[in-house]
Amino acid sequence: MAENPFASYNVEIAKEYHEEMKKFCQTGGAGVNYEFAPFHRMVDFWYFCFMVAIKEDYDPKVLNSGSVNITPASILSSNPTRILHIQMSFLADKGNIETMLDHRKVFDFANMKANAAMNHVLTMLNDKDDNPLWMLLDYIEETA
Repeated sequence: MAENPFASYNVEIAKEYHEEMKKFCQTGGAGVNYEFAPFHRMVDFWYFCFMVAIKEDYDPKVLNSGSVNITPASILSSNPTRILHIQMSFLADKGNIETMLDHRKVFDFANMKANAAMNHVLTMLNDKDDNPLWMLLDYIEETA
């Protein structure tokens, strides 16, 4: 398994999204099935938001002091592909390989990108016309 350069950092979200996000995560206390809480963990929700922000080309959202640490970034070691996605997205955005040596800057970029898409994803999940899982699947199918 590859080394996780982000292991000493934290996955953070804006405080304004925290409670709303938890209801769509199995480990967030939702206590419902995947149809209504389609994400296993909060980090999975965060990563989905990161990927949406990359796909939609959202500008990174600066996290102010009102952020919440949802988990240590060491959790990304369980799926090293996510680490590579973050690094390659940062490289594509900055266009300079030397900037990747600053792991803190790379991970701040990931946190800010994920937070940039959270409002969009939460709006999608809260759509009253369908359940959250189907809303996600429709989005993925439409943007593929």
